[in-house]
Amino acid sequence: MLGYAKDKKISDFINLDTSDIFSELEEPLEPESPDEVTAEAKIAYDIKVTAWKIKYMKYEKLNEDYQDDVRTQYHDLCKALKNRGIEK
Repeated sequence: MLGYAKDKKISDFINLDTSDIFSELEEPLEPESPDEVTAEAKIAYDIKVTAWKIKYMKYEKLNEDYQDDVRTQYHDLCKALKNRGIEK
């Protein structure tokens, strides 16, 4: 598939670092608390926690959007077909 993308010169438009499949996304792991209790360790830990919270909020947003998409698709599939060439 990547070879095809390179041949057609569309690989510049594809971001291989992000996943298009939601099930491949991993929940960000919360950073471990430091072993030492110093001011520098607390500051470093706070920075890691802030970065984790940002990643987790993005993950939650993706999760919420994915669930909404699944619900919408399910409701669309449950609707009765109307005038699809079925004769009475």
